[in-house]
Amino acid sequence: TNTREAALGFIFATENTDLLMVSSIGKAIERTTGITDNEWVAIHVAQEPDHVEEANHALLADFTAEQEQAVLEAADEMWRLWTAFFDRLAIESDVKATASR
Repeated sequence: TNTREAALGFIFATENTDLLMVSSIGKAIERTTGITDNEWVAIHVAQEPDHVEEANHALLADFTAEQEQAVLEAADEMWRLWTAFFDRLAIESDVKATASR
């Protein structure tokens, strides 16, 4: 896989999941600390739609079919990596919550 296409695929996948991740981080902070006005979360939630739009524009570049396939394969791999990360986080959190009961 060409490095450029792999990078674009990873960026595309991450930008398209960032809004959910950032808003979830904000909810976790609120549940844990009670803080509802988190400037970092607010800024990132406001910026994410623009980031997604720019990632989409990058993918509308003049790619060959092979390049487009390489981008999509890299995006799929990044989504698998993010899913595995959050699956592991959920398992670890559940194990710690169960142990503390």
